[in-house]
Formats: sequence, C-alpha cells, structure tokens
Amino acid sequence: MDGGVMGAIYMITVIVSVQKIGTANMVSLSVAGQLLAALILDHYGLLGFSIHPANNWRLLGVGLIIAGVLLVVKN
Repeated sequence: MDGGVMGAIYMITVIVSVQKIGTANMVSLSVAGQLLAALILDHYGLLGFSIHPANNWRLLGVGLIIAGVLLVVKN
C-alpha cells in the first residue's frame, strides 16, 4: 500500500477517533504506538533499517511510556 494512502487512512482514523476518545488520549496513544513500532523496526531491522536490539533500557522506556498512556487514558 502506498505511503500516501496509509497517511490518509491514519488521518481519517484520527479525525473520527479523537471526537470519541479525546485529544490527550489520541496523542498519547499515537506516540506510544509509534514508539513501539520504532522499537520493533529497529530490533528486527525491518524496512532496511540497521539493527538496534531491544535491550532492557529500551524495553523499560517503552514500558514507562505505556504506563503513562494508561494513566492518561484512565479517567
């Protein structure tokens, strides 16, 4: 799928979702999802990226981000 199409789908999803879940929830979930995706891409070297293994510090960082998201999302 083309990057432009994926970007358009993402934007439509954000516009529809933000009205239901709120801005803070949307931003925090987006950042956490992007960080998790980056960690996976780096760990496996997908899409031609150089391999950067997911060590304990990186996993701790993602865990703390996800914990922060849970605190923001929970009302």
